[in-house]
Amino acid sequence: MNGSVRRMLELSRLEAGAKALRREQMPLSPLVRERLDAAVPPDSRLHTSVIVEGTDTAEADRALLARALDAILENAVQHTPTNGSITVRIEKGVCAVVNTGDAIPAAALPHLWEPYFQADPSRTAKGDGLGLSIAKTVFDLHGYAYGAENTPAGPRFWFRFG
Repeated sequence: MNGSVRRMLELSRLEAGAKALRREQMPLSPLVRERLDAAVPPDSRLHTSVIVEGTDTAEADRALLARALDAILENAVQHTPTNGSITVRIEKGVCAVVNTGDAIPAAALPHLWEPYFQADPSRTAKGDGLGLSIAKTVFDLHGYAYGAENTPAGPRFWFRFG
């Protein structure tokens, strides 16, 4: 409950513009690797990889972008089966996270970024439906395009940083 209240307050502050962006040029792949390592439990049997093709330099507020990555990666961890995989691909100015979990219901795709929305609340005991809305707000503050879709490999969440 305490964590949910903190996330509600965080979302409210972000939406109100209470936190000014501190943009800097930064390589994205080290931040992605750091946040992926933090999201995957040490005893997990998930397979993870980060693939970088070309430049990965982003102009971003590192702390806020880390928060958005946390939300997307934690979501992938929650919805990837044991022995499944999570792949982060950075190429052509896009960072995409693909996991081998079940497809997202088509009717849910347009609502994933809304506060408190859960595509299937029965699938997980974790989460309060605020993580992706926090990520959306961070991406909006940066002026990044973002989205989610189903692919043959599994659900794909992405944002354009370049």
